[in-house]
Amino acid sequence: MSSAYYPILSLGIRLLLVNRLQKALQIWQKEQLFLQSQQSKETACTIFASNPPLGEHLKFAFPSEIPLNRVKAHTQISYVSAIALKLAGQRSRTEEAMSIALGIREAWERMVAIESQKNTLAALDKIWQTTTVQVDSLGGIYLELTEQGLAEWLHILAHPQTYCNNLDQSTSIVAKNAPCIRDSTSKFHICYVHARCCSLLRSAVRDNLIDAHSYNFTLREQNLIRFNLRHPAEQHLVSQMVTVLDNLDNLASCNDVTVAQTPPALIWRSAQELSYSFEAFHKSCRIWGEVVQSDPQLAQMRLGLVLITQKILRSLLEEGLGIAAPVEL
Repeated sequence: MSSAYYPILSLGIRLLLVNRLQKALQIWQKEQLFLQSQQSKETACTIFASNPPLGEHLKFAFPSEIPLNRVKAHTQISYVSAIALKLAGQRSRTEEAMSIALGIREAWERMVAIESQKNTLAALDKIWQTTTVQVDSLGGIYLELTEQGLAEWLHILAHPQTYCNNLDQSTSIVAKNAPCIRDSTSKFHICYVHARCCSLLRSAVRDNLIDAHSYNFTLREQNLIRFNLRHPAEQHLVSQMVTVLDNLDNLASCNDVTVAQTPPALIWRSAQELSYSFEAFHKSCRIWGEVVQSDPQLAQMRLGLVLITQKILRSLLEEGLGIAAPVEL
């Protein structure tokens, strides 16, 4: 992973894809400008008579104006964008949208080809190397993360350089009497799950499976861990991680707010849903005993999912709500 540091709540897949789409769109726009500059004035007028002028395309270049929605019914991590339809305008909508969508896809593929020739890929760029880009008959652009791309994303979330928040790392304390615990049963449950994650990670440290500095945990042989999600509970937990980070990023980009300014109800709901998913994962997916003895890599991978859950919950509690995330109860 590069020397860059990432706040975990800014790493939603939707936001990363939107930024990537914006780059591909900008490449396509520059190509269109160049091609039009090479044409005669008469030819250019003929083109503009049947297609919207490029100025109409340029006004949608900001990430917040690029529509991208997750395909809910899909079993994979998949999204669809109607940016080509948005740019096409009303005249010749379908034909123009198809042309724009294909141009964006080609620009995306060229970016991947150029990046693949580098000796060292940036961590985020690894996600896109196997991402599939498809265009439908109406000009919709479908983006789907492969297992490898999703694994790269999970590696980034688990990496020590992906930090929880902007607070000092020593703010995680034993918080038996914290307001979040006294307030309600649902809030206690979220804090309990965070503390449970920390307990599991401390056990892994004692068993010499992972490392820790204070309450910052680090997976051993990070680059050798394979996030091959096979159990349904593993897949559901990761899907919920994607949903939580996407929802926060979507709200922030649409309303120009920080995570700290996000409505507390959304933070609590996101944390609660992630907590429920983690509990289902913890009940169904063993780490110790026969698993760690017969398949240590599977145990490491599941510890990675525990670590990522702990990071997200801690950030939701501390950065989103400004309260200490208890490490034990």
